[in-house]
Amino acid sequence: MQKLTHIDPKPTWQLLKLTKYFLLVVASLLVYFMPALHQFWQQLDYTTYELLNRSLELSKAWQFFWGYLNHPNENWLNIVAMGTINIMAILALDKNRRPRAIAQVMYFWLFFQIVLLFTQKALIGGLHIQRSSPSVIHYPWVILSETLNISNIKVYSHCSFPAGHALVLIYWAKFTWLYCNAKYSRLVSFVLILLLLPRLFSGAHWLSDIVFTYFYGLLWFNIATGTPLYQSAISFIENKIRPRINYEKCIY
Repeated sequence: MQKLTHIDPKPTWQLLKLTKYFLLVVASLLVYFMPALHQFWQQLDYTTYELLNRSLELSKAWQFFWGYLNHPNENWLNIVAMGTINIMAILALDKNRRPRAIAQVMYFWLFFQIVLLFTQKALIGGLHIQRSSPSVIHYPWVILSETLNISNIKVYSHCSFPAGHALVLIYWAKFTWLYCNAKYSRLVSFVLILLLLPRLFSGAHWLSDIVFTYFYGLLWFNIATGTPLYQSAISFIENKIRPRINYEKCIY
């Protein structure tokens, strides 16, 4: 039996965790709205943007690397990469444990549709936060779409808060860590860090966009796992798919 690096959440209400992450999200929102704290984050945001975007002046290869990671086709490649890692991580498990892992992947992606709906309707629509990215407010030192002559590279946004790209990655990483072994856990960490950075280099997101989205993603992950719905849904899906695949029964 393989040793997993992460343990499934208990099938109970985890009110302490839910409260903690809710307060972190509220606190990060207050940073945005409170003038004194907002000024501090603005300076940190700008400094980060300057360091990363100006580094693109170092070489053409460096520009191509981050440019293609900001290309619209990269979104589809991300989905393929994440799905491939999920499949490979499941196949690396003991055969009797695969149905549960498959059930987890199905549950979390279905639950994520609720996350997207809430984010669009309640968070963005309700709070009316219209934040422009750094490349809109401050003229970039390097505009990747111009230097690489690729017009559809994402280099700006008139609504950069929250960072939808980061939300998907953070949520995906958290649920993949639940069942993957140490080898794939490290791979997930690498992919997460790598793909959180491109928008910061191009100027399409502020650092504070990513920080808020990180806490926001953790909150939704804990909502997905922190109620009795998690265990009930996982058991239901697992019981449906286990008879359909040719594995011997295993006592958990």
